[in-house]
Amino acid sequence: MVAAAWKPAAAGQTELTHQDLQQGVILLGVAGMMDPPRPEAITAIADCLHAGIRVKMIPATTRKRR
Repeated sequence: MVAAAWKPAAAGQTELTHQDLQQGVILLGVAGMMDPPRPEAITAIADCLHAGIRVKMIPATTRKRR
């Protein structure tokens, strides 16, 4: 699953903190993939982690137990 969100920033603001994201964030959408990760995903995940994005991968075998 990938979630995308948007929040207006002040003019000239170039950085966001966790506190900046505590409120006023607008969810744009969520996307899920059934496709297994490809080799290039390793690089993409590393890029996300380097940018401070927390990456969570949930395998298809994970299901809510009833």
